[in-house]
Amino acid sequence: MTTAAACPCSPAPSARPAHRTGRFHAAWEQQASLRLRDGDTSALAEYDQHGRIRGGEPEQMTDAAAAAYLALTLDGTSPGTA
Repeated sequence: MTTAAACPCSPAPSARPAHRTGRFHAAWEQQASLRLRDGDTSALAEYDQHGRIRGGEPEQMTDAAAAAYLALTLDGTSPGTA
């Protein structure tokens, strides 16, 4: 039996604080994130209300994500915190 190797750059799931939401700027997103983590999918409605859910064809969505990442990078904004 084989097991997957853990990434050395990421703490084990048990070492991560379950309540940590410091990467979010908006209070609604912090709370929605915690609700999703607990399995409450009704929190997805809040993401939708704030324009955080987008849809389209896979190729279109890939292109849009790449363009947004590039724009943030060129602007000097960290894409992980925007």
